[in-house]
Amino acid sequence: MYGIVSAYDRYFIKGIKAHGFKDTSPGEKSLESLAEFYKVHQNQFIECISLFKQNDNVVYTPMKLIDMYFWQVGYMLENEDEFIDSEIKDIKEFEIKYKENLYLQNPNKAKLGTKNNLKECIVKYIYDKLEEASQNKMEFIDLKCGDIQK
Repeated sequence: MYGIVSAYDRYFIKGIKAHGFKDTSPGEKSLESLAEFYKVHQNQFIECISLFKQNDNVVYTPMKLIDMYFWQVGYMLENEDEFIDSEIKDIKEFEIKYKENLYLQNPNKAKLGTKNNLKECIVKYIYDKLEEASQNKMEFIDLKCGDIQK
C-alpha cells in the first residue's frame, strides 16, 4: 500500500524485463536497478507526483510510481490489441533506448554469449545504422546478415 517495494507481479516483471533489467525478483540488486531507473527519469516522475497530487490529491512514493509504470508497461505489452499502435511503438522505442544507454554506460556488465545480450547487440547495431541513415537523410538502407553477424 505504501509503495516501499514493488509488487513483482506478472505485469511488473514483464515490464522490467522489457527494459533489460537482469534481476527480476525482489532483492538488493533489483531494487538498486529500480532506484537507478528512477534517478535517470526523476524529472518525469516528479511531474507525475505533481499531477496525481493536483488531480486526485494523492501523493505516491517514488517506488509506488515505479511499480505503477512497469505494471502498466507489462500490461500494455501483454494486451497490445487493446492499445493504439503508436503507444506500443513508443514504449518499445523507449525500452530499446533505455537498454542501449545501460549498455553504453557500462558495457562490462553485459553478459557475453547470452541470448539477451546477442539480441541487444543486434538491436543496437540496427538502431545505430538507422540513426546514421536518418542523420544522412537517406531514404533507405541495405542491411546484410553477414554485417549484422560480424
